[in-house]
Amino acid sequence: MSMFSNFGVILTQDPTLSYLKNEQGTPVCNVNARCHTGYGENRKTIWLRLTIFGKSAEAANQYLRKGSGLYINADLRAGEDGNPRTFTRKDGTAGASFELTVHDWTFPVGSNSGANNGADAAHDAQTQAPAVDDDIPF
Repeated sequence: MSMFSNFGVILTQDPTLSYLKNEQGTPVCNVNARCHTGYGENRKTIWLRLTIFGKSAEAANQYLRKGSGLYINADLRAGEDGNPRTFTRKDGTAGASFELTVHDWTFPVGSNSGANNGADAAHDAQTQAPAVDDDIPF
């Protein structure tokens, strides 16, 4: 089961790039990230494991670093039991990590997350939809 969602995330580590052992040698980028929900005393951190495939994976590995903020469009993947992966923190409390397959990502507008180094242009060139004809009457 998967659910398509949009997230604003902050990377908690540098990405790692590997290649699938298939005929195409598909690039795969894995990275951990976090996002927040709630405010003040009710603010909680949600931990995410992101997987990016193809040319976007190579761009992510080249331009993203720990601390980079980005917007992602992704499928939320549940485990076989329909729940997130659970773990025990160092302090003994329970935690959960959600796994996402990222389909598209971009830096926030005006961010210092690498937007000034051409990453947006490189990524947008790979993921941009074909141009639409200007003859549309609306």
